[in-house]
Order: sequence, then structure tokens, then C-alpha cells
Amino acid sequence: MAQIILEVRPRALSGKRSRYLRRAGIVPANFYGAGLKSSALQVDSKALVKTVATTPRNSLISLKVQGEAAERTAFIWEIQRDPVTEEIVHVDFYHVAPNRKMRGRVPLTVKNVDPTLAKNELRVAIMVPALEVECLPADLPLSITIDCLDLHKLGDEAKASALPISAKVTMLTKPGQTVAKVAVIARVKEIEEAPAAAEGAVPAEGAAAAEGAAPVEGAAPAAGAKGAAAPAKGAPPGAKGAAPAKGAPPAKGAAPAKGAPPGKGAAPAKGAPPAKGAPGKSDRK
Repeated sequence: MAQIILEVRPRALSGKRSRYLRRAGIVPANFYGAGLKSSALQVDSKALVKTVATTPRNSLISLKVQGEAAERTAFIWEIQRDPVTEEIVHVDFYHVAPNRKMRGRVPLTVKNVDPTLAKNELRVAIMVPALEVECLPADLPLSITIDCLDLHKLGDEAKASALPISAKVTMLTKPGQTVAKVAVIARVKEIEEAPAAAEGAVPAEGAAAAEGAAPVEGAAPAAGAKGAAAPAKGAPPGAKGAAPAKGAPPAKGAAPAKGAPPGKGAAPAKGAPPAKGAPGKSDRK
């Protein structure tokens, strides 16, 4: 059972009328989870702010709903704030079954950092922001600590396999993943932000997408791809001998397609009969 208990009530107002709750110091909330129908709740603003400030996001809490005997176990899942005042305007609680394993991300911290690193303009950089794990909700660690006792010089690193993980927790991050590394102070920020930027990143402009990946909307299909788009206005013509697009006029000086009528004023091909109405050889003076 979770240690922190937050008292909530079924929501009295919904939709646009929720603003009246906020004026009265009440925050609208929703409770949902796998296999559960979402239910609208409301919670006292001061009690919620205190709970959010003292509870890690990966820590379970118990919701005591007015009129219900059993408490509901949940995580504080999503918090919406006013962009100007930063006051909480809505909160989501996500229910998890106590006896069913879940996947989560546990933040990493460091200890035993060599104090002489700073003298050499070095620092320990955390390479991944969180560790992927699987366990029962009650066994989800609040954090995992990286022991930096053996990190003394530039390039020294710690692997995920060396982290102290409980037997009740299964680590999903690859054991060979570097979780901490000694780097130059000037580059630490760049290194620590790289994993977050890589997640969901799009390929650089002009770079080929991965095999099997969906093309970016508006991107030109690969050469020879089925249904390739016509060249852009002003683009160079296709390969030598390629037929013009359907309905497009032939290039200057190009012979008309087989069976196509000659253009206005164009001379007939050598040996071809004269066009209807054109003067014959006998009519010429």
C-alpha cells in the first residue's frame, strides 16, 4: 500500500464549468488506467500542491475517494499548469494493478565523484536520463545511484551492468549501455542532452531515411519509385529519350509521338503524305 494518501471527490462540474471549481480552490482531475473507464474527480488545490511537491513522479499514492471504502492506487501521471501563473489547472491519475508488472523509467544519480576532476576541467556526465525497468508498482525504485568510485580520468565510464538493481526489478536497458562518463566540462551539457534529442529525432536534411521507414510528408519519392511525382517547375528534364508527361507539349525540336498530329506549322515527316487541304506537287507554280 502506498504511504501517501490524497483525498479526492467525484467531480461536481465538468467542461467549461470547471473554471468555477478552480475559482473555489479546487483542481479538476481524471482517474484512468488499463481496462478502466475514466472517472472525473476533483481535489483540493492546496492538498494537491503539497503532494506534488513531496512525491516523486514514479512513487505510488493512494486516492481516498469520498463515498468509497477502498482506496485507489495510482501515479500522478500528468500535470497541466497555467502558462502565466504556473498554477495547477488539471491533473491525471493513472491506476496500476498492485499485482501486475509494469514498465517505468527510473532517474539516475551519482555518488563518490572524484573531487580532483574539476581541477582538470573534467566532470562526470550522465549519459542516459533514466533507466528502463520492469517490476511490480510497489517495487519501482525512486532512483538508481551510479557509483563513480572508479572514474578518475577522461574517458572513464560506468556501464548499466554495474548498477545496483534489486532482484525484484528487471532492467530493460542493455547491460552494455554507458550510463556515466568522465568528459570535459565544456562538453558535459552537450553529452547529457544528446540522448533526449536522439529520441524521436528526424533524419538530417538530405539524409536517407531508414529502410522501411515511412517517407516524410511532402518528400520526393526515391528514383524509380512507383507513383513518383512530376518534376518541379523549372526542374531539368528527365533522362535522354524519356517520353514527356501525359498531356505535356513535346520539347522544342523533338519529333511528335507516333500517330500524333504534327504541331501547327510543322513540316510533315520525310515521305509522309501531305495533310488534308495542303497544296499538292501539281498545284505548285
